[in-house]
Amino acid sequence: NIHSQAKKGRKERKTFEKLKALYRYHRKSGVEAILHKKFQEKKTKAAGGIPQKPPSVQKCIFTEGGVKCGERTLPSAKHCMKHILK
Repeated sequence: NIHSQAKKGRKERKTFEKLKALYRYHRKSGVEAILHKKFQEKKTKAAGGIPQKPPSVQKCIFTEGGVKCGERTLPSAKHCMKHILK
């Protein structure tokens, strides 16, 4: 963690302060932060109260004897590496 590391020299401390300032640059504060939080809550409520979740991992569609393969697919493909090479 960068916060727990010792800042040995003046240059390191200055670089660290610059990094912290850049981190805070886009952070909302005051009324803007309150309005942003209300907007996010309203957006979540409009979506049915269900928070947005990342897209699920695609599974291989290969079936043999009624048993589906559960391996992850390759990008832009419908099958896993094992079944593509078969």
